Amino acid sequence: MGEEYADDGTTRAVKRPRLVWTPQLHRKFESAVIKLGEDKAVPKTIMQEMNIDGLTRENVASHLQKYRM
Repeated sequence: MGEEYADDGTTRAVKRPRLVWTPQLHRKFESAVIKLGEDKAVPKTIMQEMNIDGLTRENVASHLQKYRM
């Protein structure tokens, strides 16, 4: 992530916009999990399998936690 200068001259991290998991994006996520199998379905490999620009490992990790509930 980049940095941004605040009005007081200090720097702060730039936040990415919140990712909305659309039904299509979730289906692609589920397909990747099924294809990889339970043992290999980890955030990094799911993200690589999905091949979506702008998707982060953190996005996938969070969604995977909810998915496994």
